[in-house]
Amino acid sequence: MLIGREHPLGVLRDAVTGVFAGHGGFVLVTGESGIGKTALVTEAAGQARARGATVVGGACCDADVVPAFWPWVQLVRALRDTDGFDLPTVLGERAGTAVDDTFRRHDAVVRLLTGAARGRPVMAVLDDLQLADVASVRLLDFVVRHTRLERVLVVGTYRDSEVQRRGHRLRAAMLPLVARATTVALTGLDVSGVARLAARTSGEDLDPGTAADLHRHTGGNPFFVEQIARLGHGAGVPAALPPELRESVRQRLAQLSEPARTLLGTAAVLGSRFAVPLLEAVTGLARPDVDELLAEAMLARLITRDGDTASFPHGLVHTTLYDSLDPAERRRRHAAVVRVAGADPDLAATVFATDLARHAWLAEDEVPARRAVDLLVDAARQASARMAGDEAVRLLHWAADRCEPGRRLQLIRLRLAEAQHACGEKSVAWRMFDGAVLAAEDERDPLLLARVALTVPHTDPERAGYVLDLLRRAHRELVGEPPPDAGLEELVREVTVRAVVLARDRRDDDTLGFTLQALHAVLWGPGTAARRQVLTEEMAAVARRTGDQDLDLFASALRWVALLEQGDPGYLAQLESFAAAAEASGLPRWVGAATVDRSTAALLRGRFAEAAELADRVPAEHLDEDPELARMFAWQRRWALLDLQGRLGEIVDERANVPGSWLLADVLVGIAALDRGDVETALRCHRDVLAAGAVPGEWRSLWLRFRAQIAVATQDADLRERTRALLTPHAGEWLVSLFGCDISGPVDHWLAVLDTAAGDTDSAIRRFHAAAASADSLRAHGWSVLARAGLVEVSAAGPDEAEAVARTADRLGMPHVAERMRLRCGQNGAGDHGADEAGTGREFRRRGDVWAVRFAGRQEHLADTKGLHDLRQLLANPGAAIPATWLVAGDARPAASSGGDRIIDATAKVRFKRHLDSLDRRIEDALAAGRDDTAARLDRERQDVVHHLRAATGLCGRDRRLGDTAERARKTVAARIRTALRKLDERHPPLAAHLRATVETGTTCRYEPADAEPWHV
Repeated sequence: MLIGREHPLGVLRDAVTGVFAGHGGFVLVTGESGIGKTALVTEAAGQARARGATVVGGACCDADVVPAFWPWVQLVRALRDTDGFDLPTVLGERAGTAVDDTFRRHDAVVRLLTGAARGRPVMAVLDDLQLADVASVRLLDFVVRHTRLERVLVVGTYRDSEVQRRGHRLRAAMLPLVARATTVALTGLDVSGVARLAARTSGEDLDPGTAADLHRHTGGNPFFVEQIARLGHGAGVPAALPPELRESVRQRLAQLSEPARTLLGTAAVLGSRFAVPLLEAVTGLARPDVDELLAEAMLARLITRDGDTASFPHGLVHTTLYDSLDPAERRRRHAAVVRVAGADPDLAATVFATDLARHAWLAEDEVPARRAVDLLVDAARQASARMAGDEAVRLLHWAADRCEPGRRLQLIRLRLAEAQHACGEKSVAWRMFDGAVLAAEDERDPLLLARVALTVPHTDPERAGYVLDLLRRAHRELVGEPPPDAGLEELVREVTVRAVVLARDRRDDDTLGFTLQALHAVLWGPGTAARRQVLTEEMAAVARRTGDQDLDLFASALRWVALLEQGDPGYLAQLESFAAAAEASGLPRWVGAATVDRSTAALLRGRFAEAAELADRVPAEHLDEDPELARMFAWQRRWALLDLQGRLGEIVDERANVPGSWLLADVLVGIAALDRGDVETALRCHRDVLAAGAVPGEWRSLWLRFRAQIAVATQDADLRERTRALLTPHAGEWLVSLFGCDISGPVDHWLAVLDTAAGDTDSAIRRFHAAAASADSLRAHGWSVLARAGLVEVSAAGPDEAEAVARTADRLGMPHVAERMRLRCGQNGAGDHGADEAGTGREFRRRGDVWAVRFAGRQEHLADTKGLHDLRQLLANPGAAIPATWLVAGDARPAASSGGDRIIDATAKVRFKRHLDSLDRRIEDALAAGRDDTAARLDRERQDVVHHLRAATGLCGRDRRLGDTAERARKTVAARIRTALRKLDERHPPLAAHLRATVETGTTCRYEPADAEPWHV
């Protein structure tokens, strides 16, 4: 049972069917060694034999060790034995010695085949034609030509990559055969085919990753797959390959010229996929020579090429070439890659940092240790940014092995410990952390000790005492004995600040970059944005000096947050600058961060659908590194999306969805509880946070917002004044938490809320005005609406101001604000109509510049358009035919027609028809006379006439008139209604579908519903 060969087998089966139908056939099956040519033909031969055909064949051998016509000798013998023919002199027992006349020999073979075919069809198979002698191929050509009308099917197999090679003895002789044959070109199996074949061979199923790895190594070659599956028992590619596989690959490589094999050896050093310009530079060959040698390898199907990139389709070929090189030569070629990439930035861009580091590692002493360590550390940094933690660990291990003893080695080991801890190797990581502490103390290096103290995980409960003691020791070395009651946060802050100062003094950019990030983290909180902005600028400067892309992106990502906190409209330009750089880097961590930030910006601007769509697009790699962070992100994103839409009441107590170590859950759940009026739950959350101690700086702004809301909800004057005292120094700023994921609005907004609760109307009005102005400058439309709504409520503004805020809230998708405003001014029409109040009626109402539409239990608000006015007229008069001119005029009274004269009259129509008939006759005459140019010119003239007639007539030939008001109105109304329906497709699809099915447009328009349910319009 062949796997993955359904189509090729079908082609051969059709050829067999054709022979039984009475005509000959010729099929050539091509492909590399082991691809399954013989297996395919054997399967087809068995099916032909089962149907009653005579199947005979011969296999070709090396022409230097067998006589001429050897495959034909085998075929004639088999046919003679099978059917009783006795033609011993056709080819002779020694093939060609008994008969010297070429034509008689060829004719005798044809007569033998056609004679046998009179009884039953004959299938003649010639295997491995690439090994045949020239005479046998010429005889094959003769047979194929002279059996086309006989019941003879000739099938040949050969390795086309060998025959097509320049200088092959059969290249010229095979060309005529290929032109006449039906060619079946076999290629490697796909991944699923490889998995099935390996499972059948080994008796064990392969997991998808193992199957993909096996496919990559074998290129889907069935012979290679079976050999490895037998050796590996379904476990994938073993370290030691069977000798027969290596020998098979060596035979294929032996087909190449010596220069081509040498070039492929260097290409194997570059990797399974390589850049041709890099290969050119490493070998020192001219580009034309490289192209010619690669073309030779491509012809042998040993490589594939796409422009300036080439690859080995078979991992076994790549492995065999690499292993065949002398170890010293391999090291020299790896070193050559590092050398040429370092000398040419364009060539360096063709090599991944990880690959270049691998070359430096494998070059051993051929590359200076310092250069190798630089490359390995840089590659590890990039691997971390790609969320490839295991790869970063491996690269840092290599860097530590190559690095000379000293401070740099300790820093590499510290990074290695950090990477191991992130990958779950916590016990190994802590042993390395302990070693780094001992090394720092032995070398009496306070900066190294500080870096260790700041690097070790501070949240591991089993190591809490150890971490606190380590920070105290670092503080002692940097500053002196710390205060006896100093806690973790205070120690971290002091050690970080002193470490930054010392790193600046030492001009230690590597440590400075690290400590600046640590200082930025400990500074989080209201009122620190200006300082943090300065830190991000210093980080960027360090990143430029050291070439640290990760640090540069980190600084850029946090700069827009600092600008936003300060109320600086430049935050949007900075955010876009960061996002563009992050996406250009291609690093999953930063691509994900850019998507998160763009979602936050969209949310801030009131684009809720866009914000949700962006949040859903965050790459999985961005969250896989830290499962707790992934859960926190998913929950917090939902909370933030519901917040501005006034839907936090939908959240009940969802602490189960937030990691237990995050006290932030209490703040979020508490704010949601206040939104639905559950003060008891909010107070419990408030008490839990207070009991836990100091609030971390990264969500202190959100905590201040919660305090303000609790103070208002509980009418706690003392809490209100204490919260006001905490917020007042930050007036004019914004509350931003969680590195920019949460934006809780302008500080002035919450001060105004507190002022309103305290009865200080003048101050509240002033604060709400300031909050609205700040929100407008930042294009934070949602917070602008909230501030203006507060202003309406506190200033007792009139209905016009309330309606203006309500319309903006409707447009943004903040119905809770719109409802508050209309209830305040008595404009909420929902309570005035029985069916509407229950939310089950049909409504199509205009309120200022906003339309409220309700259908099928769903209500939406739409911006005003003329098409909605047209639909309102139709819905108000179901079944009535309303002229389009009335709808355009905007009233229900008929307007006088202003139609003019017809565009063309009856006489003109007759003339046009005669002219068209004349053109048709002239076109036919021109075509009959072979004057195609004339016919084409006349046809173009005919098309112009038809186009003019169509413009002058309407449906069913109706006359159009000059200045036809009805016609203009028909087009105008149809376009307006189409536009309105497209808007409804986005906001209310069920209503759009209903109106498309029931509204007719034309010179007169009509709404014909299937039911009689009325509309409130």
